[in-house]
Amino acid sequence: MNRLYKTALISSPILALYGVMPLYALNFFPISKLINLFAALSIFTFIGWIINIYVLKITENKKLIVRYILSYGLTFIFHFITAILGRYLSPLSEPLPLSSNFNIIIYPILTMFAYNTVIVILCNLIIAENKKNNVELEMQKLMVNNLEAEKQILKQQLQPHFL
Repeated sequence: MNRLYKTALISSPILALYGVMPLYALNFFPISKLINLFAALSIFTFIGWIINIYVLKITENKKLIVRYILSYGLTFIFHFITAILGRYLSPLSEPLPLSSNFNIIIYPILTMFAYNTVIVILCNLIIAENKKNNVELEMQKLMVNNLEAEKQILKQQLQPHFL
């Protein structure tokens, strides 16, 4: 699990940068608001990671589909609430040019699905790598045990000849 937290800390700002770059390229906001948006997206992405790590812990022995449903469901609820609260409570949130209130709520939710998909894929990769490492370690232990057993058999075969 430590590796998941480290990956969350590293990838959250990278994903946030990915989310802010189109707004920077299209000059929707001044750079000061983009920095604030980058910070907020980094925090939201990290919270998305925490949600997914929590879901991994509680669905450890359950089917994969349960994990995915919980992951997307909890992340959707979190981002839907923050999109609505951010739209109506934040003094920084101004409508994007040529956009409606509907798009202001839908865009963050669609972005959340993209971010959550990347997070789920990274979680699956980390879990698969951990399982692979555990299997390789177990295989090495079995090989050592096998060699020790062969050594014992050879010792037993040699001892009667010298008696």
